Amino acid sequence: MRSALISFGVRLQQSPSSIILSPEQAGTTSLLRQLFGNAVASRYVDFCKLVGGDLPLHATRTLAAHALRELDALLRQVLASPFDAVIRDDPSEKALRKKARKSLKEIGFDEEARQRADGALKPQLNFKRQVERILTRLGLDPEGEIAKKWLSFRDALSQVHQRSFDKTLGIDDEFRRTFAEPFDAVIRALATALQERYSALLQRASEIAAMGPETGMDAFVKEIPGAAQLQRHFYDRLNSEDWLPALEERGLLGEPSFTKEEDDTGFGQWPVSRYLLRMAKSENAQTRAIVLKAIGSLAASVHPDVHHDGMEVVAALPTNEAALLADVIAGWLRPDFALVLQFPPVIIEKLARAGEIDAALKVAAAFFQVFDTGGRLATLHDHLMYEHFLPKSMEDLAAAGPTKALALFCGLLEQVIVIRRRSDENSTIDDSNYLVGDFDDNPSHRDIPACIAAAILRCAESALKSDGSQPLAIVTEVKSHRGRLFERIAMKIVAMSPAALPDLAAAYLTDQKLIDQDWCRKEYAAIANVWFGSLDPQSRQSILDFIYAIPDDHRFDEWFRKTHGKPPTERERREYRFSEVRDVVWGWRNALPDVLRQELEAGVAEFGDPDHRRNTLYREAESPLTSAQLRALPIEDCIEFLKTRRVEVSEDDHAFATDALANQLRIAAAEDPIAFSAKAVDFDDMEPIIVRRFLEAMEQAAFNGVSVSWGDLFALMAGLCHHIPSSSGSPSAQHRYRIVRSMIDVISAGLRATDSIPPRHTADLLGLARALYSISLQVADPYGNPDLAKSDPFHHAQQTIRGAAVELCVRLLRWLRQNAPSDIDATDGAASALHDFRPILEAELSGLSDATDVGRTIMGRYLNLLYDFDPDWLRRQLSSLLPRVPEPSRNPAWRAHLENDRGPVDALMSETAFCYADDIEKLAKPDADRDAHHHRLAEHLLTLHLRGTLPPHLLARFLDVASVGLRRDAMRLIGLTIGTSEQIYAERARSYWMQRLAAATSTTDQEQYRKEIGAIGLWFLWVADVDWLMNQMLAVLSAGYAPNDVYTVIRHLASIDGRQVERVVDVLYALAISPHTGRYALMVQGTEIRRILVTGKRSGIGTVASKVDRIVNLLASKGNDTYLDLLDGSTET
Repeated sequence: MRSALISFGVRLQQSPSSIILSPEQAGTTSLLRQLFGNAVASRYVDFCKLVGGDLPLHATRTLAAHALRELDALLRQVLASPFDAVIRDDPSEKALRKKARKSLKEIGFDEEARQRADGALKPQLNFKRQVERILTRLGLDPEGEIAKKWLSFRDALSQVHQRSFDKTLGIDDEFRRTFAEPFDAVIRALATALQERYSALLQRASEIAAMGPETGMDAFVKEIPGAAQLQRHFYDRLNSEDWLPALEERGLLGEPSFTKEEDDTGFGQWPVSRYLLRMAKSENAQTRAIVLKAIGSLAASVHPDVHHDGMEVVAALPTNEAALLADVIAGWLRPDFALVLQFPPVIIEKLARAGEIDAALKVAAAFFQVFDTGGRLATLHDHLMYEHFLPKSMEDLAAAGPTKALALFCGLLEQVIVIRRRSDENSTIDDSNYLVGDFDDNPSHRDIPACIAAAILRCAESALKSDGSQPLAIVTEVKSHRGRLFERIAMKIVAMSPAALPDLAAAYLTDQKLIDQDWCRKEYAAIANVWFGSLDPQSRQSILDFIYAIPDDHRFDEWFRKTHGKPPTERERREYRFSEVRDVVWGWRNALPDVLRQELEAGVAEFGDPDHRRNTLYREAESPLTSAQLRALPIEDCIEFLKTRRVEVSEDDHAFATDALANQLRIAAAEDPIAFSAKAVDFDDMEPIIVRRFLEAMEQAAFNGVSVSWGDLFALMAGLCHHIPSSSGSPSAQHRYRIVRSMIDVISAGLRATDSIPPRHTADLLGLARALYSISLQVADPYGNPDLAKSDPFHHAQQTIRGAAVELCVRLLRWLRQNAPSDIDATDGAASALHDFRPILEAELSGLSDATDVGRTIMGRYLNLLYDFDPDWLRRQLSSLLPRVPEPSRNPAWRAHLENDRGPVDALMSETAFCYADDIEKLAKPDADRDAHHHRLAEHLLTLHLRGTLPPHLLARFLDVASVGLRRDAMRLIGLTIGTSEQIYAERARSYWMQRLAAATSTTDQEQYRKEIGAIGLWFLWVADVDWLMNQMLAVLSAGYAPNDVYTVIRHLASIDGRQVERVVDVLYALAISPHTGRYALMVQGTEIRRILVTGKRSGIGTVASKVDRIVNLLASKGNDTYLDLLDGSTET
């Protein structure tokens, strides 16, 4: 039993209930789903489960025979007409049968007998002939093994009603051998062959679409299966309105039943919507009524394509009919449904402009809803899209029904206040006013609350213009919602039309709870500006009396003494009294009586406007001279000014001015580095910030390759190194660190270019490097010791002053080697230079501490450079640089080498093998491929392998434990090497590729190799030998793999010389037929694919043209029917 199950292809795992489809059956299922849809594929899966014993039933033999019979009949029903496997009824034969029926009636035969006779007289196509004709049209041998197996199904009919009581009705080995295995082979062969003849099914769909519904509907239901591409092809060509009632009657306008597996092309799963969209534009009211009913019946649908396409259909209906579906659209706009942004604004605009305001508001309320998601304000929209759509829809709603729209937006804003926790009906806290700043702010800067508040004001404005009799109702609606923000909005509305609301305007202006409040100051000022002068004199005076009573001298005196430790002066008291009054009336000062306005202006002249104090506290520092003025001075005068300037200001202001001047100096010096660097020694005794900014300017010039006076700069640096104090407790420790760091950065920038610093300064460089390293050991690093165990240890070490000093010494070694005098051998010069810095480097390797780990990390980064200088010295120091234990002291240096050095050191392979081995073992950890240095490890290992220095066991172990992602990255390097490297390396790379492809071809677990082998897709960017590359691509595809980057492959195939069209078409065919090539990838490069197909058609090679036809069919079977014209002989590009 078990062996029979396995031979049929069903694999047993833990128990019979865990039986799953074999890979072949899974592939067949996928292909059936693609070609015919889920109904056929599901029947096949159920048959496999029945035969495999996956269901806890006893009489499965009869059920399986029924399933086989139904699938056989279903396939023949679909394939018969497209492949000419039906008998066409001749009209003359019909006439003869009609005459015979008449004669039988005259003789006395009843209706049932006459029908049996008519059926017997009709032309017959027996099972055998129909199977043979279908196989022939599919390109299969009508007398071959597939034909014999298919014809054997007739015997299954006897199994359906078997009544043997002495035999089991369960599936046995005999049934599997006799029926199941042949059926499996037949259905797989049919599906495979149909891919390359699929245009016949599409053509049949077109023929049926051209029929009338009276004959075409039965044909459509029977012959057009549920595959999405077939359904789309049919509905795209269905233009007659006569079909709509028939489709409704058959229930074919409802929700789609497609699964995700059926259509991954991205073109939607509700193909009938295309037809409904055309019918929605019909001038026939009865036709549109059916569309209306169809959309309305889908109100409860959760299918995203129904929502998207249904809204498009609604948008196409006449406005009065679209309004009837407002509840449906609103119901589809829910947080738990897929986002649909394209059509709701169109529907809102259409409804509003046609006067269907209630329907428009229903859709708007759903589209602009707000809700709470984990304490966060959320909408149906992506970031900033709410703010994008609301202003436009608000204009349409405000124009059509401003009062109703205002109520909608007020409700939305109240929800925002609650969600943002700005107001609570059970609490006295109310800071909702802070949700929106200035109502008149730039619309492009508004967030969600500001957008809704602006919509309320716009609706109020529109309502006031359209109907001046309802301002009180508008304000009442706004004030009915709780929160200070609504009070501000109400005040703003009153300010729009105070004459219509005189009592309310007066009430606001005389409300002593509002007069001096910050939260509504702008809105109060807006009312006062237009209505203060209209108040009666007594009211105006009471407001002014209240304002002038605001200052509280006693409270101010207490605050001032507590803050400043002394009593205020009389002037400070006067300034306080004035500022209290000024700040309250400033926004409506032009409405004050002339005398009070003049007093206000006099006070402003003495004490400043409301912004004066803020500008005083937060002013930007001003430099005594700008950079342009500094450059305009003779350099001697500029230096003299920097040294001797005297400004009568406070100590704090002097520091501000010095910082600003230093920044201007940096700009000026960077623009004229030659002149300023020539006077570098004059900066020696200037303020530290001036020196720092000058050095930063010189670093910028050196980095950009601009000439400077290096001798003068080195003289300045020597002086600075001489007198920089070493005590870390000095108040200027921060400045010392910055200056030392700036000097290192200037020299490092100069060392980047070989010819930037003249060789005559060698002695200066050596002396400065040693001095700066010595100082780096004494100057405290303000950031402390870095955590080198984190990612990117080299850059962490590089940021420390000690690490920067060590790196300067190493970089100087490279410079010395490149600038060795012509009469001295470069190698000898390098060794001599290394001798000068050997004590420094060895000191960094002498201990195991956080401090020495910094230097060790820097040297790990330059392992190649140190080996180039003195291989013997480096070998002696390697055990200290990369100690076997403790690992934490080795890791930073080793990772710096892996991640930042120029590559592996082949000559040190034996000494560093243990480091590579340790890292390889770490790859077995979960998520190891997320660590960047593991990707660099893969590059190192492949580089060493291609150079011929990597021990085979390390490569083998890497391939065993490396993740799919790492092996994929390694394969990219192989492609680069094949395409761009020397012949010996390219040959090794090809050998590596052939070994990996052979392993992938022979494996039983292809998923472990799929991404790795699929990396070949990118090779089309690098490999020039396209013949070899196309051969490899064909080998990959025939082995059951596909390129990861299909787009790159197709783009380059389309650009290959037309003389290689035969091979190009072969590759495209293999891509098209591969089940691992994504359908969507074949949909989006229409120009390139058509170029290849047309070139093949024009080639004049029969086999190529034939294969082009097969490709067109394959693409059509996967949802792309745009190339069907090529089957008719067209060669237009």
